[in-house]
Amino acid sequence: MFKYKCLKCGVVPKTGWWLASETSDKLDHFYCDECVPRGCSCNQELKEGIDWESEEAKDPNNYFEKLDDKGRKWPCCEYFWSENEFSEEQRIC
Repeated sequence: MFKYKCLKCGVVPKTGWWLASETSDKLDHFYCDECVPRGCSCNQELKEGIDWESEEAKDPNNYFEKLDDKGRKWPCCEYFWSENEFSEEQRIC
């Protein structure tokens, strides 16, 4: 079990998301699965049949985001998910 509290709701979750970025060198940006910020351009994909170099690729309506098994958008790719406590090695980006 984690000893870190969710930054938003304050609950100590059994599983969680940790933001691994150069501005976060410790587990101070930790969220439970319900509170983690969701939706990011890094998770967007261009619809099938549209060329990356075409004018259509510039239209934001031609992108979609894959959803998780609960129908929610994924957090930014800079968030790491863990069902167990993070080790020191997992905290190094």
